[in-house]
Amino acid sequence: MPAARSRAGVVRDLTVKWVQSGPPVAVLQGFSGVGKTRAALKIKDAHPRRGFIDVELPAGVHTLEQLLILVGGAFAEAGKLGVLLGTDPVRDLADGLRDGTVLLLDDFHRCFVDGSGAPAPEVQHLVNAVARRIHGTGGRILLVADQAAAFPWITDGDIHTLPGMSEGEGVDFLAETLRRTGVPNDLPPDRTAEIVGWLGGNPRALQILAGCLRSDSLEDLIGLSPKAWELQDRNVSEPFAQSLERAFLDRFIGRLDDTSATLLRRASVHRTSFTNEALKVSLWDAPGEFDAAKRKLTSGFLVEKRNEKHFSMNPIAKEISLRALSAHRGELARAHAAVGKFHARHFKAKRMGAQGSDFLEARYHLFVSGETEELAVVAKAYALHLDRVYGHKTKIEEDPRERDELIALLSAALDEASPSWRLHLHLALLLEARALPDDLPAALEQVACATASPNASKRAWAMRIRLTDQLRGTDAAVDVAVEAEERLAADTSNPIEIHLLHAELLARDPSRLDEAVQLLKAAIARSAKPSPLAPLYQAAAELLGRDESRVGEAVELLREGIGKVPVQGNLFSLYQAAAELLARDESRVDEAVELLREGIGRIPAQGNLFSLYQAAAMLLGRNGGRVEEAVVLLREGIAKVPAQYSLFSLYQAAAGLLARDESRVGEAVELLREGIGRIPAQFSLFSLYQAAAGLLGRDESRVGEAVELLREGIGRIPAQYSLFSLYQAAAELLGRDESRVEEAVELLREGIGKVPVQGNLSSLYQAAAELLARDESRVGEAVELLREGIGRIPAQYSQYSLYQAAAELLARDESRVGEAVELLREGIGRIPAQYSLFSLYQAAAGLLGRDEGRVDEAVELLREGITRVPVQGNLFSLYQVAAELLGRDASRVDEAVELLREGIEKVPAQYSLFSLYQAAAELLGRDRERVEEAVELLREGIGKIPAQFSLFSLYQTWAIILAACGEEPAAVEVLLDGVSHIGYRQGAYRLAEGAAFVSAGIDDDSSVERLRQTLAEGGYDRQVLLIDLISAEKQGDWAEALRIARSGQELYGTTAPFLSQEVISLVALGRTADAVSRVRAMGHTRSEDSVRWLRGFVHACGGDVEACRADMQPWTAGSDLDLAADPVAFCVGVWDDSRVTFGSSLRFHFPFLPHVT
Repeated sequence: MPAARSRAGVVRDLTVKWVQSGPPVAVLQGFSGVGKTRAALKIKDAHPRRGFIDVELPAGVHTLEQLLILVGGAFAEAGKLGVLLGTDPVRDLADGLRDGTVLLLDDFHRCFVDGSGAPAPEVQHLVNAVARRIHGTGGRILLVADQAAAFPWITDGDIHTLPGMSEGEGVDFLAETLRRTGVPNDLPPDRTAEIVGWLGGNPRALQILAGCLRSDSLEDLIGLSPKAWELQDRNVSEPFAQSLERAFLDRFIGRLDDTSATLLRRASVHRTSFTNEALKVSLWDAPGEFDAAKRKLTSGFLVEKRNEKHFSMNPIAKEISLRALSAHRGELARAHAAVGKFHARHFKAKRMGAQGSDFLEARYHLFVSGETEELAVVAKAYALHLDRVYGHKTKIEEDPRERDELIALLSAALDEASPSWRLHLHLALLLEARALPDDLPAALEQVACATASPNASKRAWAMRIRLTDQLRGTDAAVDVAVEAEERLAADTSNPIEIHLLHAELLARDPSRLDEAVQLLKAAIARSAKPSPLAPLYQAAAELLGRDESRVGEAVELLREGIGKVPVQGNLFSLYQAAAELLARDESRVDEAVELLREGIGRIPAQGNLFSLYQAAAMLLGRNGGRVEEAVVLLREGIAKVPAQYSLFSLYQAAAGLLARDESRVGEAVELLREGIGRIPAQFSLFSLYQAAAGLLGRDESRVGEAVELLREGIGRIPAQYSLFSLYQAAAELLGRDESRVEEAVELLREGIGKVPVQGNLSSLYQAAAELLARDESRVGEAVELLREGIGRIPAQYSQYSLYQAAAELLARDESRVGEAVELLREGIGRIPAQYSLFSLYQAAAGLLGRDEGRVDEAVELLREGITRVPVQGNLFSLYQVAAELLGRDASRVDEAVELLREGIEKVPAQYSLFSLYQAAAELLGRDRERVEEAVELLREGIGKIPAQFSLFSLYQTWAIILAACGEEPAAVEVLLDGVSHIGYRQGAYRLAEGAAFVSAGIDDDSSVERLRQTLAEGGYDRQVLLIDLISAEKQGDWAEALRIARSGQELYGTTAPFLSQEVISLVALGRTADAVSRVRAMGHTRSEDSVRWLRGFVHACGGDVEACRADMQPWTAGSDLDLAADPVAFCVGVWDDSRVTFGSSLRFHFPFLPHVT
């Protein structure tokens, strides 16, 4: 409903109309200090027979669990002990409100997740779901929040806005306040009216002014902000009024006596309102002076009554005082400890009154002050309630502060005899997520305590298996898996995840592959219910399919599953898996298609029917074969599948097939337009606009039509449904024409005004800046635009990327590298570690490292980052970059390797430990005398890292080192050994691909043919095709290489390596314009060395020096070659240098370069 015109009208609407006949939820908004809480509390007086639950949210309460603790405690204090808000908080809270009770959630904006403009999704769900349940019962929920908060997510509620006082109300209020405080009111009436307008009719600011008039004249106070007084007849904003209030408070607090100032300063640690007793504990060293000090604070309105029992502190006074207290660490800690112990007194006396708010406040203050013994008392007393709140939680806290606080709390609450296995599991999950050096062993200890319970869940056992594997090895993990299966045997639900983990562990040893298959088959046979069996059938078939001679057996097993598993049990996945196995043999593709058609006849749209249509069409369209039949099949699917079940993907697939033939691009676009007319925005409509525009944009004469189509989409699609991507796509098309760059930038600016921060707004700032910066004279404008974005976008929405982009632009000018580094340092100081802080350290170090004289400074900065960034925040990358900088100097390679070994000790396997082994081995492998040392280090990593954590890359690195020494046959043997030890899904296909690339250096054709046969027998058809492609390049037959590259994309999609090799082939054939067009398909966001180099090389061949320079930026620093003089020679020189930033060398990815003149 629209806001009422007067304060009295808003209060009347809220306390009478809404409570009696309004929707279940209402929001009361207004500027800070306008009197929202007082207005909300009038409901209690107006309806004394209704229950009224008053919950005040402290700062930092963002999670559903914390909110439930507060609300449940408030209900308990009101005598409603049944509202425990445990496993079903929606039901419990609705039950507590059905009798007409009103629940007040005061300061609800504090529940909003930082920077998101909304509470967490689970909190939104709680409010809306409870509202639905209490509709018509008289129960009410009132959310009181600041004016800036928005509530578009509320589905059934009113919004009320409480305005400031009118001139008349303000004049009367100020006069009454002056009378109560004993200050003579000698202000002329017209002057008083001006004051009310000056302060925006804000009651709190008027009170503070009245308090200041005890010791200051009005003219003195006006003198604090004379320019503001000149604007007293204008509309007053909240920041403006607060700035005046702050000026008054700074003056008033500065004149307090020492005892009153001390009490105010220490009490500022309270996060919510407090009782008289809670306030008194803050004056621990002068309790006899408390009453006088309190009178001083209350008479000056620094502290005032919130309700009959509680006082609240003026928030601006609190901010000023807390900042002053923070300068004295010892006093700050003691102030927190005093408040924490006050709230902990209930738990020590085993009295559970008001336990929700007391618990949260005791937990917070004792944790901050380091009072671990007191915290343990609270935690143990509250353990059963903790189990109700946290024991059933599946999501792990992402906020590091909340996570650390919970870890401390649960660690204090639990011991081996603790009855709650759920809390042990939750603590283990928290420790695993934090992943400090000692956390994983502690997590294993906790999950072992959890599994000691006969009621422990499959999730607990699965976690114990994973951690055991990681910390103690495969054999120990197999033992735990066996124990888990024995303990869970009586479970009526099949412990499928345990069986899958057990089989995966066994299958790491090729000699136990059959044992793993038999284990899965036995699990299938034991299952009483067929619904959950699809993953077991798939896993067993995947293991069988590793041996080409057993593919038939694998298919038969899947057919058995197809006959048993119901459609709702992911039956589609068995059809897909069986068809994939059949299609390895070209002679059985028809059989695979028929099997998929059978599935199409059985599976309903909601059972992933679309995926079977797609799979069958892709098989029909292989090698440019039965495209028309494939399109007809997809059109059949288009007619059957509703929009909400991935209909968009069928339109995209059919259009993609049609567009293989340039003469049918128009037909493909029309098909996509048909989809655009059918599919609502929320079901990936944006992707059809993008696809159609992409096809139109192939023809330069139709770029305008493509842009218009995207503009149509921009007008239709709401911001939350990937609107940003249409702005980006349209701007990219416009930007192809230098004369339309300004139009592209304006379009992106329009998007910047429409797309919210959480809707990928950062990408629009970056795209606009990139376009502006094409013109060197506008780089400054581009940087300013990025700075604007930095000011708007919170850290969690890719703010780091704007810092990086701005720094890169500044650093184009060597004279501004220092400014770029300072900008990155600013970001380092602002962005929390969990929001890609590592990338700013990397970027700053990279810029510093351009100057050999500043390498040590760069390394020191990275070492600082190593102390700040957690392992899950890409810590590994800081070790890598620091080692790379050190390794530039051959005399410091040992220092670099030692730094990497330090990282190897700290970083767990799941957080890219492989990359540290890889980096250290590559450094050692540069010296032919130390190759064996490098190999030993890789062997150590291979023995330590589970297959699922990129183990394949260590085999790959080993092979590259050998190949660099001219030992290509040995390198291939290493790769094939890796293939046999690592499952396809864990990267064995990458090793097979690596063997194909390495084959480029083998001169013996018979050896290459043996490799080809080995891979074919293993089912690695894609890699066999890659060998054929590389052989064509080796023979200089670039036309054949192009044909194979395109065939590979038809079969396996437009991804590397086939797209990359197509581009190289086009360059070799002199079709540079086509190569430029195709390289665009890789996108501007791909930053891998190989992709960046290829883009740069193609732009160089096409004569676009600036585009080449942008892509080759990682290699320009310190190069002896002049890119501007000969960009092609520069790119070839980079390719010729095997010492590329950690990772596979460019020679590995592009074994043959065409001769370009």
